[in-house]
Amino acid sequence: MSEGPFFDGNDLLPPTLTATALAEEGAVIDAIYVCPHGWNDQCSCRKPKPGMLFQAQRDFDLDLSRTCFIGDDDRDIEAGLAAGTPTVKVDGEWPLIRIVKERLLASVRT
Repeated sequence: MSEGPFFDGNDLLPPTLTATALAEEGAVIDAIYVCPHGWNDQCSCRKPKPGMLFQAQRDFDLDLSRTCFIGDDDRDIEAGLAAGTPTVKVDGEWPLIRIVKERLLASVRT
């Protein structure tokens, strides 16, 4: 991630804060994937390309057809769909904590 709200030039603070907030709700973050490249670098990991999702698939032996991908941008949604994952967009009606509580944790607990 070379720019945007999660990047201050040195650290990725909001994902860490997000992981802490989710942990308080009982969710576990196993990894956070970040593309360090700029828009013009033509890498395979910069969304909307699904490279980071395929890396997570390799790292955790995931079945992407059964792995929910959550994003907050149209490029996130495109990447999730390109990787074949069920994909949910965070927005005003569906903030991240609500998605985790009502869609993810609820399905695990039943």
